[in-house]
Amino acid sequence: METAKPGAGRDEADDVGMGKGVKEHRVEDYICDDTTRLLQGSHLIGRQLCCEYGIMDLLLWGWADGYGNWYDAPHAHIAELKARTASERDCAQVLRYKHAVSDAVTWWWTESKWGFDGGEDGEAVPREIECLLVAPGFSDRAKAVATETGIVMVKIEEPGRFGEPWDFVPQRPFFGGATGRDSKRLWSLTLAALHERQWRQA
Repeated sequence: METAKPGAGRDEADDVGMGKGVKEHRVEDYICDDTTRLLQGSHLIGRQLCCEYGIMDLLLWGWADGYGNWYDAPHAHIAELKARTASERDCAQVLRYKHAVSDAVTWWWTESKWGFDGGEDGEAVPREIECLLVAPGFSDRAKAVATETGIVMVKIEEPGRFGEPWDFVPQRPFFGGATGRDSKRLWSLTLAALHERQWRQA
């Protein structure tokens, strides 16, 4: 994967929705200065990485997921930043990036002599790949897609606490419950009830 210049591949719409004059790349700079502001125990693998599907904002590595849960296996985290309300298209974008990262990780597992232990000086190869959609807000459709695909929605709040310009707060999945998996049964039951009512009316 190649590295693009910060700010490449963005349109002006990305600069709408946060404080006046705030640009997406400023938030990106702020996270890159200390990635633990966004994700506990993480560090930066790459920024503005080019792949076949576009340009990834941030690729992080760490032992915790987007909700702060720690694991024995390392995670790769694809963070897509938006300075406006995130849409379902943004969910599709970050999922395409996940596919590219998954391909790279699979290649390493199958072709590299180092296997899961990484290289001589590198990190262990991630066992899990997680998508983070970071924005000041999320459309209802984005919430629905994120919940059903496991994308972690991280809300940008400004100003942040303790004099910081921004805070990054993981959001609960849209359909209730602590995780998407917990909520899917409730959602499927709702759909079943709706179909039954329509069948009785037919």
